[in-house]
Amino acid sequence: MTGRDVEQRFVDILTAVKASVPIPVALKTGPFFSAFGNMARRLDEAGADALVLFNRFYQPDFDLDRLEVVPNLELSTPSEIRLPLLWIAVLAGRIKASLAATTGVRSGVEVVKYLLAGADAVMSTSAVLDHGPAHLGPSTPPSGSTTSKPRSSTSMSIVSTIRSSTPRPIAFNMIPPPRSSSTITSRLRSRRPARCSS
Repeated sequence: MTGRDVEQRFVDILTAVKASVPIPVALKTGPFFSAFGNMARRLDEAGADALVLFNRFYQPDFDLDRLEVVPNLELSTPSEIRLPLLWIAVLAGRIKASLAATTGVRSGVEVVKYLLAGADAVMSTSAVLDHGPAHLGPSTPPSGSTTSKPRSSTSMSIVSTIRSSTPRPIAFNMIPPPRSSSTITSRLRSRRPARCSS
């Protein structure tokens, strides 16, 4: 089976599911395609209502004492957000499907970063598995509280203000349109440092 066959199978399954259910369909996918941007566009055109970036596949290890393959599940860390952060920022505003982030979310810091990049939703599992549901904070004010806002309301209003005043994800406003290879070559040559004459 070729890479093209694998990618087509994703599209075919998505098309079949969309034809079978009346509810929105979100597709959680990994980054391991020959060109993820192209694949995201194909899934979008096939009718995906949302893309969830990224799935973390189980990666087994070897036990050298027993000479066995053993399961090895390591929970995600904030250092892993960079790949989905990049792709959410690149895709936001360029496809119709909603974008959800689901890797490395350990605190509100990662949530805010993902939202600023253009995510419509942010998911967390590792932090809840490590610390329990209470780690997320109260969804409603505790009894006797004088405030009606949840703990994260300040962060959310900051995100809302920045996103409403920015037409594209702020992290990638500087991405220029594609250039021809000749233009890129000439710009690189112009940046070469001048040689010192002896």
